[in-house]
This record gives sequence, C-alpha cells and structure tokens, in this order.
Amino acid sequence: MTKTATKQGFTSKPLFKQILLLVLLIVLIVIMHLITGGKMLSMKNITKNILPQAVFPTVVAWGMMFIFGTGLVDLSIGAQVILGANIGAILAMDAGLGYVGLIIAPFIVIVICELMVVFCSEFLKIPGWIAGLGCGLIFEAIMVMWTQARSKTAGSAVITLGDDLRVLGRWPVNVIIMVVIFVIVYLIYNRTSIGINLKAIGGDPGVSSAVGINRRKALIIAAIIGAVIVGAAAILNISKAGSISASSGLASLSTIFKALAVTLIAMSLNSWISEPVGALGAGIFVSSLFNFLTIMGVQAGTLQEVILGAVVIICGVLARLNYKGVAK
Repeated sequence: MTKTATKQGFTSKPLFKQILLLVLLIVLIVIMHLITGGKMLSMKNITKNILPQAVFPTVVAWGMMFIFGTGLVDLSIGAQVILGANIGAILAMDAGLGYVGLIIAPFIVIVICELMVVFCSEFLKIPGWIAGLGCGLIFEAIMVMWTQARSKTAGSAVITLGDDLRVLGRWPVNVIIMVVIFVIVYLIYNRTSIGINLKAIGGDPGVSSAVGINRRKALIIAAIIGAVIVGAAAILNISKAGSISASSGLASLSTIFKALAVTLIAMSLNSWISEPVGALGAGIFVSSLFNFLTIMGVQAGTLQEVILGAVVIICGVLARLNYKGVAK
C-alpha cells in the first residue's frame, strides 16, 4: 500500500454527499430560524451567541478526533480542561505572569495529563475508558485541593481572569482562532503522514503494523497533538467565561458533553466528509440547536440536557455503525 494510495483512500469523499450534507445543514438551520420568527439567524444572535458558543465544543472535538481516533476513549478530557485552564489562570493572576502563564500552562498541563492516560492504557494495559475515568478523578481532586487551599490564603476558591486577560475569548478573536485551528487540523489530519498513520491504527491496528507503522509512536504523537488542541480550547473557554469552577465525582464530564456530541456526529459522517470539516459543521449545528431551544424558552439543565443526551446516544450509535476500529 503506497503512501499516496493510502492518502487518497482516506481523504477522497463523494462530492454529491458533501453537497447534500451542506444542504441538509442549511435547511435544518433555516427551519429553526423560521420557527423562532426570524430571531435565530439575526446578525446579532449569530455573532453574540451561535458562533461564540460553537468555539469550545468544536475545538475540543478536533482534539478528541486525534485522541479517540487511535481507539483510546479518554473520558478525562473535561477534567483536563478544568485543571489546565485554572492553572493557567493561577499563573496569569496570582503569579503575575499574564498571558505568558495563561497560554503556556494549559498546553503543558494537558499534554502531561493526556500522556498519563496513554501510559496507563498502553503500558499498564488498562482499558482506555477506565484509565480515563481514574485519571479524571485524580485531575479533579488536584484542582479541588488547590481551590480549598486557595480559599484559606486568598479568600476565594475561584480564580477569575481580569478583563485585560480575556481578549482571546471575545468575538471575533475567538472565532478567528477557531478558523486558524481548523486549517491546521485539516492539514495535519488529511495532508500529513501523522493523519494517515492515525487513521490506519484506528481502523485496523494489525494491518497498520503489517505495513510498517509504529503503532505506539503514532498513538503518542496523536495524543500529544490532540492534547495541544484541547489546551487551546481550555484557553479559549476560560478567556470567555472568566473562571471555571473545580468539580469532583466526575462532574467534569458535563464539560465535554457537547464536544462529545460533535465528535460523534463527525465520526458518523466520516464516509461522507472529512472529520475536521464534519466537526466544524456539527459544532455550528449543535450550537444552533441549543440556541434555538433557548429562544423557544426551553430552560438549560432540563429538557436541553435530555435533548443533548439523546443527540449523544443517536450519534454514538451512528458512529459505531460506521466505525471499523477497536475501541480501547
């Protein structure tokens, strides 16, 4: 199997299917727009709500695409986001490092956290989802212990970014950053040997080894790239929100539910369209769906969560039907 043939086999998608998906997405969003009486697609709503709300789950989904693509189902990513973002905020505010601490810390922390999960799964032979849950509990506990200590010394358990450090989370900067990340992810995933190897080991580890791909090396590289992308999402998230509270008991999983839905939608459509593009479209659709529900008066935390759960289940079924790899 030549490198060129492999690349073509993984990236060429029927143009008709791509156009059909785009048309269906537009039709669904237009229908929701009409039901809201023309409110949803107003320029103000798009720039204030739909696009900004799509940034975090879409960028996290791109990171998950590299991590999950190896067959490693890591459920600690939400805890990694909370820990990395808060350490960045601590260095930015408490240590006075400003943007240097805010930007560098999440990347380092989340890469280290993800490599811990990979180590537990790959070297200790613990199933990936169990390793992720166990590490997630540890990451949550570290953040909870820090906030408890901080509440005694600084008088507040929550670290809040100053307004001057929240530029990266504001419109249009956050959307511009998302577009830049999309271009980088698309090129890596579809135009480099890293992406080819990732899809090979995720699709059939036995075949990938037979053609000379170092599975362990490819897994670690994919995990690092995915962690860096998740780190970017963590920076964007805390820059937008200003603060992220610590959680325990795996409550951090709720942080990535929308991103999980986006990832599963992209996976379920990967025979129709490249996953980075699918995740972008799915991120905008999921954001539009929940904006539609909000406009229609459906309260967050009630029926919205039921619908999100249903979306995750349906997309999980579709993704599993379309996925030929082995989940670890």
